[in-house]
Amino acid sequence: MKQIILFLALAILAVSCSVIGGNKGVSFSKKGSPVYMKNGVKAEKVLTEDSKAPVNYIALSKPTNGPTAIKAKDLGSYDLESFQANISLDQNGSISYTFFNPTTNEYFSNVTKKSIVGIKIIKDSMSCKVANYKFTSQINGKREPMSVVFILDHSGSMGDDRANIVQIALDSAINYKHKDDEITLIKFDHETKKLITSTNKKDL
Repeated sequence: MKQIILFLALAILAVSCSVIGGNKGVSFSKKGSPVYMKNGVKAEKVLTEDSKAPVNYIALSKPTNGPTAIKAKDLGSYDLESFQANISLDQNGSISYTFFNPTTNEYFSNVTKKSIVGIKIIKDSMSCKVANYKFTSQINGKREPMSVVFILDHSGSMGDDRANIVQIALDSAINYKHKDDEITLIKFDHETKKLITSTNKKDL
């Protein structure tokens, strides 16, 4: 029994020495990134390569407007996206929507009042047809302002390089925001902190 315990102890010591000697003091944890000592403080080794993307993964580009005319058989490839549906007590309301093709990353912009067969409001088992409505089209950034929250990962595994990339991307997004968009910025590491909520680009 003593021989077995001694052998295990020697094996563990040999492995530990080889790790320290072969990597100049860099220790690898089963969780997270490799770390090393820098001026007496634990620092994180920069990971130069990210994980590989899934098979057949294609990064999305900026959405575009789709064809001005579309065949009926191809309409099924577009998804109806509804948002900002409002109905007031005086029986007035509005529904904003878009048709988006996730495969081609295109919006179908050639929708007219003639394209609409009918509109129904459905609640539980009751429904009513909307007889009178006005159709308007908003394109080229003439949308209603939105509230957007950006949550930035600044935990240790990000490292300085990735944290800087995230902040540069955020800066670009803020530069292209609608002037009345309300933006909230939140950062987290071992703690979570809301930095600001504002529509003012300079403040952000």
